[in-house]
Amino acid sequence: IAADLGVNNISKLIMYKEACKDYHVPTNFLPSYIDSGDREKKSATELLEQFQCDIKVRKFNELMIEAGYLEERERNTSNRKVYPTGKKPFKVLTEKGRKYGENLTSEKNSKETQPLYYVDAFLELYNLVMQRVR
Repeated sequence: IAADLGVNNISKLIMYKEACKDYHVPTNFLPSYIDSGDREKKSATELLEQFQCDIKVRKFNELMIEAGYLEERERNTSNRKVYPTGKKPFKVLTEKGRKYGENLTSEKNSKETQPLYYVDAFLELYNLVMQRVR
């Protein structure tokens, strides 16, 4: 699953710890990692606002998918009111997109990822994506 989602090592560790917890397996054998990467990461929503980009995150994500930097995956969910098909979509950076960010385990659900983008590379990504529209 971790390879399929393209998550980083810290997110893999979180996934392993969650799996161990579900099966009541001690986790003291697992290393404790702290994300000490020197590149600051933020969500697309935060960065679009920070850099005063005149586009909504939903549209930006659509353009990212069209450009091959982002893709949509699905996971099973029991919330049939919101997701009648039993599948909840979430976004994943593709291999091409991981030059500009990382797929971190979502804080809301460990079964999905949340793309976070490198602040120092976001404007380059934004310009590449927006060039495809012009």
